[in-house]
Formats: sequence, C-alpha cells, structure tokens
Amino acid sequence: ATDASRSAALLRYFNPVGAHESGDIGEDPRGIPNNLVPYIADVATGKRPELSVFGDDYDTFDGTGVRDYIHITDLADGHIAAMTYLANHQGVEVFNLGTGEDVTIIELAETIKKVVGFDGHLKFDASKPDGTPRKLLDVSKIHKLGWKHNYDLETGLTNAYEWYMENSNGTE
Repeated sequence: ATDASRSAALLRYFNPVGAHESGDIGEDPRGIPNNLVPYIADVATGKRPELSVFGDDYDTFDGTGVRDYIHITDLADGHIAAMTYLANHQGVEVFNLGTGEDVTIIELAETIKKVVGFDGHLKFDASKPDGTPRKLLDVSKIHKLGWKHNYDLETGLTNAYEWYMENSNGTE
C-alpha cells in the first residue's frame, strides 16, 4: 500500500557532463573512471594513452554508439523542476532528463578535440555483447514542466576540462 500523502519523482538520465562554471564543483574520479568524459579528459591530458571505444559497427551514421549528454547544471535545474512539480502534485512521477540530442562517440571526441586539442587517440575494440547502439531519452514530459536544457555539449566539455585542469589530483 502507498501513502497518498507522499510523493516522489524518479529522474532518469545518462551521461552527465561538465562542471559548475564557478569552478567549485567538478568530477575527477580516482582510479579508472566509469564515466566517459573524465576518461577522455585523462586521455586529452596524457594521463591515459588512449580511449577504447567499444564498437564501431553499430547501425549509426559513423558506427559508434549514440548517447545523450546533459550538463550538470541543467541536471540540477531538472531536479528543481521536479521538486517544484511535487509541491503541487501527489503520487509518483518518472521524468527523463536529457537534451534529446543524438551524439555519437566520435562526435563527442571531435567536440573534445575542438575544445581542448584532444588528438584522437581512439582505439576501437569489439562491441560489447550486451552493448546498445542507442541510449536516448524521451524528454517531452519534463519539458511540460517548463524545464529545458540551457547548455550545449561544447560548453559542458569546456567547463569539465577547465575544472579538471585546476583540480586534476582527484577529489575526496
């Protein structure tokens, strides 16, 4: 049984990117990153020799996987939009947060090259057996709340790189 007086918002998103433009908040995981952007930042700055791309034979225009990358500030604003919604609605709602824009791994690498001079150390490995060529979200429901993304991929990568260059010793 559920308590009708309680509400919840479930937020789904893939691939947060960026850092706060103030430079106060960013991401530099210790060890091997499980997120693509810090991994590419390591390659772009020489901490890692190459970026392994799993699969270049997907049914996409360049053969690499397609993803949606959302700036962390847009992600935070999406959380606020969902909480504002919950102040006036009961029940459980699911919202997808994303840009709704298709970006392939090669397009991501090209954008990083433009932003930071990433010189393209890409190593193509076999597709993962459970690999998915596309991981995209339908973001129309969150748009009905008045939320939309304000930052593009280039801005997110620029913010991430600037933060990384100032804080690249790892975070506590």
